[in-house]
Amino acid sequence: MPDGTTACQDHNGITVRQPDGSEHVIDAEGHSVTIADIAYVTAHHVNRIHETVSHVVKFVNGGTLCYAVDMNGRLLDCEFSRLQVSVTDGHVVAGCTEVALSLKPGTGD
Repeated sequence: MPDGTTACQDHNGITVRQPDGSEHVIDAEGHSVTIADIAYVTAHHVNRIHETVSHVVKFVNGGTLCYAVDMNGRLLDCEFSRLQVSVTDGHVVAGCTEVALSLKPGTGD
């Protein structure tokens, strides 16, 4: 996670606060997670426990993305370190390069 970026979760959802003071909220209903630069992924572990699926994704720069979804695909939790992260309409885009922040969900641009 870039210096000064924090993420916290409460009953309202997940709030990502950037160093410039901007704040992005992923509502409690959750949405989706996209890995912007999959070429930089070194490992991806998936665990299914009861009604949830958790993912741990490791990147070449040492960054880590951990998230969990329920059986309906609703985002339950999202934590990251040493990554670039952006949130658009509740959709999380994460990666280890600045390119991650310039991508638009679902467009490939």
